[in-house]
Amino acid sequence: MNIEELKNSIIEDIRRTCKDRDVVIAFSGGMDSTLVAFLTIEALGKDRVDLVNVCFGPFSYSNSVAKVLEISSKLGKRVTFLKGKNMQLEIWKHGPSCNLCTKKIKFGLVGDYAQGRLILGGANKSDSWGQYGIKLSGNSYSPLFDLNKSEITELLKLYGIDSEKLKIGENKSSSGREGCKLKHLLKMLAVPKFHGKAVALSNELLLDFLQLKGVNYSMANIKIIGPLGKNIALVNVFPHLNQREKEELRKLLLSVDVVDDVHFVEKPLVLFAKVNPGIFIDEKARYWLEAGRLQKEFAAPIKVEWSISKNNKLRTFHIVNFQEVESF
Repeated sequence: MNIEELKNSIIEDIRRTCKDRDVVIAFSGGMDSTLVAFLTIEALGKDRVDLVNVCFGPFSYSNSVAKVLEISSKLGKRVTFLKGKNMQLEIWKHGPSCNLCTKKIKFGLVGDYAQGRLILGGANKSDSWGQYGIKLSGNSYSPLFDLNKSEITELLKLYGIDSEKLKIGENKSSSGREGCKLKHLLKMLAVPKFHGKAVALSNELLLDFLQLKGVNYSMANIKIIGPLGKNIALVNVFPHLNQREKEELRKLLLSVDVVDDVHFVEKPLVLFAKVNPGIFIDEKARYWLEAGRLQKEFAAPIKVEWSISKNNKLRTFHIVNFQEVESF
């Protein structure tokens, strides 16, 4: 099947699935939801399609909001922004939990907004829902369910969209996923003006710095770890920065009043994690956190040393410190 035939088959599937129902698209402005929007509007017409974006305020990258507005303008559609920041603060004060954020905030807010309309998302073979979920589940439908990233990239070209220009910038690899800045806070968000401010400002400054310097990179993020009273910034840029770039960036990050220390991740790290007792006794959960959640976003190999937290408010994990090593 060539790319035109693939496009036509998806459009027919959208028409067959949606029938005469109006739909809501969970629209992040990324390549997956952008393709869903173009295909669905072609299949059903603009009047039957509503674009909705869950915005996390300071935890949404500024250029992601700009991309949402740019693409929606090309589509000729307004975007409805739903506020998710306060719900996010409530979840993260008990420790990092991207899955709960997705389920309770993204799905929850969009579901409430849809009021029974079919909700279309961009799940595909590159993510967990595309691999283990269902194409049509209740009120949720994933038109790209059977596609891989290369097919999505080629389909976007048919609409004159360069997939690389849709990237936020924190992960430029073809299969790398991007998201809100708060996922880089690897500790409890007990004080938003301290912990939240550190992760929001440092990651925004990082992308601005790399763009200004014209640095060619595939990964860029800053993990905020440390005890509750100290914010340690672990800078993950790959390929690694040169010495002058590191010195400039270090000075910039330390100018942020809530960043206490800066370390560039270039050698293997041992991360010391306090964890909820339920996760501590679950080997699979610990493995998923280390290999599936954390390692993918570090610029060097990591190992996690787990210990049970005595803080009964911690529901997930909290990286309290690190140690650089030569090898494992």
